[in-house]
Amino acid sequence: MPGIPTHSEIKPETGKMCKQVANERPEGRVLLWSIHRSLSTAFHRCILQNSAIETVQEPMHEALWFGPEGFTNLRKQHGITEKPESTFNNIKLRLEALPSPVFVKDMPGYLVGKDLDLVIPDTFQHTFMIRHPARVARSYLKAYNITETDTAEADAAGGVSWTISQTYRVYQHIKDKMGVKPIVIDASDFQDDPKALLQTYCDAVGLPYDDKMLHWQPGPVDKWVQSPMWLPKPELMEPWYKAVFASCEPICTPHGQQDTIESIMETLPDALKVVVKEQEAAYYDMAEGRLMPSYTKHDQ
Repeated sequence: MPGIPTHSEIKPETGKMCKQVANERPEGRVLLWSIHRSLSTAFHRCILQNSAIETVQEPMHEALWFGPEGFTNLRKQHGITEKPESTFNNIKLRLEALPSPVFVKDMPGYLVGKDLDLVIPDTFQHTFMIRHPARVARSYLKAYNITETDTAEADAAGGVSWTISQTYRVYQHIKDKMGVKPIVIDASDFQDDPKALLQTYCDAVGLPYDDKMLHWQPGPVDKWVQSPMWLPKPELMEPWYKAVFASCEPICTPHGQQDTIESIMETLPDALKVVVKEQEAAYYDMAEGRLMPSYTKHDQ
């Protein structure tokens, strides 16, 4: 992970409870936990444009690819050598050693079965980027180019259930055990007015906003494609980043022009409709009181 101290540069420590307490929001040290297919990579692409902020893209992926707690079968399949030091806890400690201001984007889905007290970094303000389950489901179908077969539908349904339920698990951990209601942003609000939401988010978490966040040159991001997330099998990662690498700005789709949830539901296979309904309660609980520009008050 570029910019993150190596294992040998920090003093290992285990079993430490999360330090963030009620009403304490460490300014300028931000971790954005995101649901898959929530436009979080586009949001991170915006933050990346501000050179005053150190950024890290999905560092927990290193533990999945290389660590002893990760994808053992995939490592064997692709001939990847295990790195014993690439544990979730060690990545946590390395993140904690980063200087401020720093922005980290990661996925709660990677923490399945993990003791969250041992893997969630301390001294960070934890925020969340969510999206209505129906929009997530449609995006999964598009991303995988899924046809209407029983297996494909079940795989997509499993993906939607996994990413939202695991995000909700981490959200509840932050809220209940740390005594802090995390800041939450919604992908639809980001699409509605990228500049307004970026400004509001940066102000809320103590990161410097810059209009440079709204424009960039198309092409791969070297910092991402040279990271442990990409290096094992770049051909597996590229399709998920194709749209962001081809873009030059965040896509703006005002709320009034976005498809309604009802219209999206009509297009989904039955298996996905069931999962969307199952995950709506978690989504709406996280969405309640979400961070929005003051003039933006919309249902999702």
